[in-house]
This record gives sequence, C-alpha cells and structure tokens, in this order.
Amino acid sequence: MGEGGRLARGVVVRRLLAVAEASGSVSSLHVRVGAEAAGVSPRTVWRWLAEAREGRLEPAARQGRFALDDEQWRVLAEVGGNVAALYRRLTADGSPSPVYMPWLGTLHRVVQRDLGAGRVLEVARPSRNWVEAGPARTDPADIAFADRHAAHGNFRNWARLTAHTLTALERTGRDHPLR
Repeated sequence: MGEGGRLARGVVVRRLLAVAEASGSVSSLHVRVGAEAAGVSPRTVWRWLAEAREGRLEPAARQGRFALDDEQWRVLAEVGGNVAALYRRLTADGSPSPVYMPWLGTLHRVVQRDLGAGRVLEVARPSRNWVEAGPARTDPADIAFADRHAAHGNFRNWARLTAHTLTALERTGRDHPLR
C-alpha cells in the first residue's frame, strides 16, 4: 500500500471509529462505503477496524525483500547458476548465520526476479569437449544424410554423432568424414 493508500486507510478508519463512538456500532453499509472509497474489499476494512480497536491505527511495516549480495552472486556463478547448490553451500557450514537465510524456493524467486530485472550472472566454468567455432567444413548434403540415417532430428543423437565423428576424425587424422 503506497502513501496514498495509508492516507485512505487512516481517513476511513478514523471516520468509522467516530461513527462507532457516536452510534455505538458500525453497520456493513458504512464499511462498504469506506471500502469503496479506499479501493479495497469490505473484509479489509473490517480487519482495519479490528486492528484499530487493538490500538494499531497505522499498518504494520512490511518486511524488506530478500536480496542476494555480491558474495552470494559470486558463489552462484561458481556453481554454474545452480540455485540448489548455492543453497547447500550457504547452509552447509552449520553455524547460525547472522543474516536471514530463506528457503530454497525463495532463493529461486530472488534469482529469477534479479535476472529478470537485468542482473547478469557471469558463469565462468570450463566446459569439456569444447569445439572452437570456425568456418563450416561440412557439406549440407552430409548434414542431411547424417540427420536422415543417424540423428533423426533429435538433439541428443546429434550431440553423440558429433562427438563420435570428431573423435574419429582426430584419431584417423582426417579432416572430413566419409560416407
């Protein structure tokens, strides 16, 4: 609720409390009119009145949002963007952390929220079997032949076929596969 919402809440609650003092009770009609003026449901206005009768006229302060600090983002990059691994690392030491540690689902939402807001996750992890990009040496007819007879349009089969082909080419010293 923004600043305008707090003002509306305070005005509505004070007016309804004044009506309650004057007439002894507040009718649901009064509450519906106040709810419409504040832009909330009548149930919310009844809750506001109950809180005001307990002495809390202003709304309770909201807890701040959890956010990962730079050190936690560094750990997340070390584990390759794996949020579950980050959670395991942060909770592994067993010592009570002075900082609030949220649940795993909360960590997932925080990472998604920050990535959606434009934060960049620098994952620097060496990969295996890295093939440098270069000019295509393969004839498109060879690719169509391999897809028809071995890969069948499946990415996993393509990855296996590529790995086996590169290994065979390296072992035999050839630069082009033969049919």
